[in-house]
Amino acid sequence: FKQKTAYEIMPSLVGSEMCIRDRNYIDEALENDRNSNRFRYQKATVYMQMNSHDKAINIFNELLELNEWNPEAIANRAESFMAIKDYSKARKDYQKLQSITPNDPRTYLRFAQIAKAEATNLEELKNYNLFLKYVDTNSIPSNELKLIQNRIKELESKNNETP
Repeated sequence: FKQKTAYEIMPSLVGSEMCIRDRNYIDEALENDRNSNRFRYQKATVYMQMNSHDKAINIFNELLELNEWNPEAIANRAESFMAIKDYSKARKDYQKLQSITPNDPRTYLRFAQIAKAEATNLEELKNYNLFLKYVDTNSIPSNELKLIQNRIKELESKNNETP
């Protein structure tokens, strides 16, 4: 059994009443065990699901003060930074994650998304190509794969047009 990150389960919970019930349960658990990092982590992921990313980031910061190399806290804080469009801080977190797991395709995908948001086409192209190099193409929906492949063609075309 592999515990899923907030990013993986978020689509099923966003906007649901479970967020509020989960947060209340976690608050109660934290009252009983104030030092429980597990419950603090869960509370941060619930805040992510509720789009309260600033609150989530604060908790992830506290957790990272205790263990600056906690990959789950780094990844989820990076996702919150992405959600609030703080790409500089998201990039730093993804760079740290990359030092832990250098060939994780999800990191390259996020680098490509940051580059797209910042309109740095060559960086976006490089990272989409690295994503495709390391990803198991059977692990992603074919429509998403097609979108990425089409974006790569578009970026290559733009690159070839540049004098």
